[in-house]
Amino acid sequence: MASTRAFLALAERWSPWSPALFVVPYLIAFGLLARSQAWISDEVLVGHVIGLPTFGDILAVLRDGDVDKIPPLFYAVTRVSVAILGNGLVAYRLPEILAGLVVALCVYRFVSRRAPAVYGAAAMLFPFITLARRFTYMVRPDILALACVAVAVVAWQVASEGRRRPLSVLVLGASLAAAVSMHYYAVVSVVPLAIGELVRSHDRRRIDVPVWIALAAPAVPLLAFLPLIRGARAHFETFYARPSWNHTWEFYPWVVGAGIGSTSLSLLIVVASGLGLAWCVYRSPVALPRHEAVAAWSLALLPVFGAALAATVVGAYDPRHGLPAVIGIAAVLAWTAARLSRRSVAIGVLLLVVVGAAVTVLWYGDLSAARLAKRARARAVTMIQATAADERPIVVSQAFIFLHLSHDAPRDLARRLVYLIDWKGALQHHGNDTHERILTGLARRVPLDLREYAGFVASRQEFWLYASRRRDAWIGPVLAREPALRLAERAREDIGVLYLVVPR
Repeated sequence: MASTRAFLALAERWSPWSPALFVVPYLIAFGLLARSQAWISDEVLVGHVIGLPTFGDILAVLRDGDVDKIPPLFYAVTRVSVAILGNGLVAYRLPEILAGLVVALCVYRFVSRRAPAVYGAAAMLFPFITLARRFTYMVRPDILALACVAVAVVAWQVASEGRRRPLSVLVLGASLAAAVSMHYYAVVSVVPLAIGELVRSHDRRRIDVPVWIALAAPAVPLLAFLPLIRGARAHFETFYARPSWNHTWEFYPWVVGAGIGSTSLSLLIVVASGLGLAWCVYRSPVALPRHEAVAAWSLALLPVFGAALAATVVGAYDPRHGLPAVIGIAAVLAWTAARLSRRSVAIGVLLLVVVGAAVTVLWYGDLSAARLAKRARARAVTMIQATAADERPIVVSQAFIFLHLSHDAPRDLARRLVYLIDWKGALQHHGNDTHERILTGLARRVPLDLREYAGFVASRQEFWLYASRRRDAWIGPVLAREPALRLAERAREDIGVLYLVVPR
């Protein structure tokens, strides 16, 4: 018993140092993931856009809205990182790795101001048991926007305490403006902070004008980016991410990677969990300022505000647009656990161990999956090289696999890759033409061989077909049903099959 008490005393004494102890293992672990993960399709797009001669060319791509629909700050940050560190995987992904670290440290700071540090340490690890961890080694703006929101949450907490007022208010406004400059949907994150500030204004019986001005700061980049926003909204009627109120409750199973079945079951589980947690908090109120509790709960409910914005204004929505909700969920869970356990260090250590073990297991699973996928991609390229060794064109059946191969394959093979464009067929088979618009927009700026489906089939030439096993690879099955063509399998790998296609 004495040894247990000594261990808990040691844990309590060292827990405030947990952020410093976390930094090096985090950088090693996610740096290793960044090196092991093959390029994904979104990153290939970013690489092509980053490689354009001038930043004005990048702005022109974003203004057209076909290739990408995000603000330019993400491309500016990535371009600087690549210019300094070179054209490698880690150079592209370093901003995202650092952003994940910023998220963790900010969550710790926000939570540990109102609970023992060991609970803050557990909350610091929480984002990495959600799908947020995968955005820390993916060249996309989601985790960068999340980091800006996390900084804004901490700055708002500091400003509301009346400490370092000029600096904290300035950081609050700048970080929210930067978040919107990384991802337009980050503007939704202003709503939970505004709700919390409303409660604070009510409790204080006066309005904190500088804080409200800072909360309005995202309006500046939004107005500046209006031409880009108009381009981003083009063609939303055939965009893949159509808004739905189902996104409100489907976010929570999605963010923890739980495929729990039907939408109704997702709703039932989320509502039951929310009511149970609300009952616990009601029976044992969290001992913290009311405006912070309201802001944290509102952040946890961010998908509600995101879905509302998508349904009424924007017209497109993806579950990852609600990613800042993980900050609120981490805070609510940590504060509730601290209150229900009467701030017990033993329970906090147990919680930290459980969350840390889960993060370790998930990290190892991600690393293993990344290495397997990288080897599978390399085997597919080797198979195509060995089997399709002539000069006949190679049709790739799925748009993003076409991008992968164009990026991964040797130049003499990549120049033979073809993707067939069929706008009506795309809408018929998977309900949107997003892939076709991305590729045609990109092909105006980089050399990609895109050909019209009907004309290519009517030419009655012999060609190779690399048919991906992905469910959205619809061109292969359509070619197989063409009465004028005969498909003969020539080679097979885990992720695709290579056919020789000849006229009948």
